[in-house]
Amino acid sequence: MHLALPAATASQAEKNFFHLVGDVLWFGIALAATSRFMSMYAIRLDASPLAQSLIISLPGLVLGFSSFFAARWRNRFHNTDQAVRLPGILFRFVFLLPAFAPFFPPELRVIWLVLAVAIPAFPQGIAGVIFLTFMRESVGDSKWDNVNTRRFLAMNIGVAIGALGFGALLTRVVFPLNYQIMFVIAFIFSMASYYHVHHTRSIYPTPKPEVPADQVTPLHKLPGFRRVIVSIVVAHLTFLSVNAVVPLALVERLGAQEDFIALYGMFELMGGAAFGLFGTRFTRWLGARRMSAIFMSLTALTPLLTALSPTLGITLIGAFAAGIGWTGTITGLLGMLVERTPSHAMPRASARWNQLAAIGIFFGPLIGGLLANSGVDLAHVLIFGVTLRLVGAVVLGLDAQTVRDTWFAITHPRLALAAHK
Repeated sequence: MHLALPAATASQAEKNFFHLVGDVLWFGIALAATSRFMSMYAIRLDASPLAQSLIISLPGLVLGFSSFFAARWRNRFHNTDQAVRLPGILFRFVFLLPAFAPFFPPELRVIWLVLAVAIPAFPQGIAGVIFLTFMRESVGDSKWDNVNTRRFLAMNIGVAIGALGFGALLTRVVFPLNYQIMFVIAFIFSMASYYHVHHTRSIYPTPKPEVPADQVTPLHKLPGFRRVIVSIVVAHLTFLSVNAVVPLALVERLGAQEDFIALYGMFELMGGAAFGLFGTRFTRWLGARRMSAIFMSLTALTPLLTALSPTLGITLIGAFAAGIGWTGTITGLLGMLVERTPSHAMPRASARWNQLAAIGIFFGPLIGGLLANSGVDLAHVLIFGVTLRLVGAVVLGLDAQTVRDTWFAITHPRLALAAHK
């Protein structure tokens, strides 16, 4: 718990809160270009299902690899304010590089698109690790849940604006010029986002451990942190397992075009925004672990309705469920991370978050992509994704004692039976 702040510091804390929310509002507008229309762009460039999965998954592998360099990069600077700047600029080129794909020969366009999202993931991995610590140092633990909820709300509003604007652009300008203009505009908005990052200041510096480096407690030995490790991997792996297949199914099975993809994104964002309005209450009421499990189960509606719906309209319910479900899941996971991580261990925990998420981000999309690429019907792939997401929800909801009791019952069935008599 922090002591009362001097007036000047308290004023900076309020400014930090404003800038952290402003950052994701502008970033959300830019993010619509990649999160909502990158799959359509790949489809228009004749990318295979496997290539589409790589566009989503390969950046995850790069993110996980680059996060190992985050601590070394951070140690080159006096504070996190300085450390986050250069990688924060460089990774935003993910919004610009895809615009150059049409300039390549047809056989190289998809390859360039994969590289265009993978290369900026290296600085993004470094920036992501540092930024979690930077956020905590900017607002402190007391406002952590509040700023995360507001950021999710602002992010969804931003992506909604971007989805509507870019959707209108894509339907009114010929291909590929429409996508090229969109990516250039997205890059400009991403730099507006960086303006807010640049004006955010650290006011709660992370304390250095009071014990020698060789005696620092490993993260997996911190109370409850193993549960965090499992939850991060499982959530990302199961949620992303069919993410690349959903837009492919909307296009190939139901004939969706860019205007519907924009509308689909709007409903998904409405779900995220709905959570943003009431997310803090859910966290206090359910607790971080149970909240992540309950909202993860909601995401199973998305592939289910996409697989079974005879019309595009019904899939919008799944889009809303995906928005509110994944936003709630991530909020719960972040809550678990902060609850079970001492302040001095936050830089290490941030790096571990990125590394663990990278496992799910890389392997998750490959599951659906490889199945679709091998000729399995898209509806069957989506139903398999439903199962994975529900299994993921169950795993997220298990507490440590239940896991121990279950494992004991499996390994020692007679003793477990005798204990219950």
